Amino acid sequence: YGARQGWLMMPARLAQAAQSSEVTRKALAEALWRGRRAPQVLAQSADLLESMASPHSALRMLQIAGDLNPEDRPTLTRLAELSGQLGRLGIAHQAWSRVAELEPDNPTAYRKSADALWGLGQPHEAIQQWQRALELDPQDPDVRRALGRAYMQIGEVQNALNHYSAAIELSPRDPSLPLEAGVAAMRRGSMLEAAGLLSDAVERDPSSAEAWAALGECCVQLGDWSKAEPALSRANDLGGRVAALRVLTALAMGDLGSAVPWLDEAMHPAPVEAVEAIWTA
Repeated sequence: YGARQGWLMMPARLAQAAQSSEVTRKALAEALWRGRRAPQVLAQSADLLESMASPHSALRMLQIAGDLNPEDRPTLTRLAELSGQLGRLGIAHQAWSRVAELEPDNPTAYRKSADALWGLGQPHEAIQQWQRALELDPQDPDVRRALGRAYMQIGEVQNALNHYSAAIELSPRDPSLPLEAGVAAMRRGSMLEAAGLLSDAVERDPSSAEAWAALGECCVQLGDWSKAEPALSRANDLGGRVAALRVLTALAMGDLGSAVPWLDEAMHPAPVEAVEAIWTA
């Protein structure tokens, strides 16, 4: 009745009150038909569709509403957030880019646009957006971490380590930052930088088996057996799988008595890794 009378909000309210999914769909359809040039009806319909566990339909409604009113920042923001949650990263990037055009001093829009580009496998474009976000908010450790990760992927190790270092300073209590930075540096062959970062990681979180195992592996790579053994021992005590590395360390230190039981343990869950450790030794 409301739709026939042109009361554009009535069909949406009817749909919200309806118990039958068939009635709901009909009410929504008529609301959209009557209000197809009214972005506010589309936005309300998106709310209802989301509450009805139809997020993809809600996304379509928000897209149409954004097309009809490209200056509507709340609708564009909702479109960007929902598309990101649904993994529609191309739409998310476009929507956040539009929000950034409307709000050029909004670092969140640039950061989330960059996040979408990163998910799309475009690290260079993502770096540009993260750099813009960083200009607007130099104290954001998440942007620094993201830049460190991106620069590491494209092979600019020094830039990556600079951003990781800044992020670590901005978040002195976050143990995941030096761990991530150290593992990244180790994978790139920057072993001395990795050792310093991973030492910081275990100081921040002495209960992290992952951090101790990474530090032990780094010391193995450096040939620093006296530091590798206690790090790997600690990782093992915390539940880390480091038996093969401990075999290698024990053999390198000439401790065959310790190598044998560790070899026995390593052969069961990871025989290939254990053989590789023996071969390396």
